[in-house]
Order: sequence, then structure tokens, then C-alpha cells
Amino acid sequence: LEIVGRALRQLAERGRYVLERSGRFRLELRDDGVTALESYLQREKEQLKEQGETVFEQLAEAISEEEFNPLRLPRDEWHERSVRWHFHERAYCVYVGNSAPPAVDGVGLCIRLPWGSADAAPGAYTLRPGPLVLGEELLELAALLRGHARAWSQEVTRRLEGRIKERLALFRSQLRAAYRDVQLIGPSGELETPPRVDPAGSTRLWLDQYAEWLMRRRYLAFERFAPGHGPLPK
Repeated sequence: LEIVGRALRQLAERGRYVLERSGRFRLELRDDGVTALESYLQREKEQLKEQGETVFEQLAEAISEEEFNPLRLPRDEWHERSVRWHFHERAYCVYVGNSAPPAVDGVGLCIRLPWGSADAAPGAYTLRPGPLVLGEELLELAALLRGHARAWSQEVTRRLEGRIKERLALFRSQLRAAYRDVQLIGPSGELETPPRVDPAGSTRLWLDQYAEWLMRRRYLAFERFAPGHGPLPK
């Protein structure tokens, strides 16, 4: 019975003609707009294919700033941030984008996008993520996000939102993987061994960990003399 119940729930969630009400299942053979939804999604996916990598920009907007999503940071300009390192706020700069950034004064981290191509930023550390691939699942997610603004029946809306949730989880996973498996290039173009930073939390936490690593690389001897606690240095 458990196996049958699990199969029926999957049919209700993903299928077209099985509905669940209060733990009971029934067949519903009438077409309440599901066919129209599928036709709409197919048309949208064909159009989205022509847009290429710009589709990723649309997908990035679907992930909130509270989650891990460096693509929501200010683009194509250096913006100043700070990290608390050895009892003081330390300033550093972050640049997100594939354009050539201007020279930066101080500690800089240039974060490239997981699509397209870009050179390393002279005078700053450059983080190159792994590539995102615009496959069928991500095309469907972009089409679903577009379709969510349209008027559908209650049943179709429920199915649409379920598919968005499923596809969005996949995109989150792919984005984290892209920024977990990175290439890190030093200010002079030398390859660096990137720190082990897990992008499972927020973007802020991820950046703070990189910032601390940057401080250690920039000020190699500082930690030998940095205060352990209190106002006096070692």
C-alpha cells in the first residue's frame, strides 16, 4: 500500500489526470488548461533558446539576496565591502562581471560570471567559476517563470508552481557548484590554490571567507604580530 500511495502521489504531482483531495485520489479526465500550459512552455523555450546566455540573467533574479547568489551583487563596478579580521573592520573591493574593471586601490576580488569569457583583472584576484550550461531544465525554468505571471486555472497554477520549485532547486545547486569549483588567479596573473569555501550559506558569508583569505595573502606577516585579544598587540 505504501508503494501504491507513493506512486499515486507522484502521479498527482507530476501527471495530468490524477488529483489528490484530503488523502484520496481520483481520475479527472477533463482538460483544465494543462495542454495549453505545455503548448505555451514549448513556444517560450524556443524563443528563449535564441536569447542564449542572457537567460541566466533572468534566472538569477529568481534567487533572493538572502540565499547564495553572487549574481545579485552590483555589476561592472568596484564596490567596497568590509570584513572583521583580527578585531577590526578591514576594507576590500568586489567587482562582479565579465568586463575589464578599472584599476583598484587596495585589496580587490574580481568575480567573473559562470558564462561567457573574460580575462583576469590586473592588480586584483580574479575568481573564475565553473560554467553553467543552458540545458532543457533551465530553459524550462525560464519559461515557467515567465508563465507564472499569466492567468491560469487553480490546478494549472499549482502544477506550474511545483515545477518552478523543482527546477529552481536544480539551478541553485548548479550555481553553488559553479562557484565551488573555481579557478583563482593572482594580481600578477599567477594561478593560486583557492581556499576551501563552501557556498552553502549566504553570499555574505561566502565573501567574508574569501576576504579573510585575501587579507592573509596581501599581508603575509601580519598575523604573527596581530593582537590575540585586547587593545595591545603581541
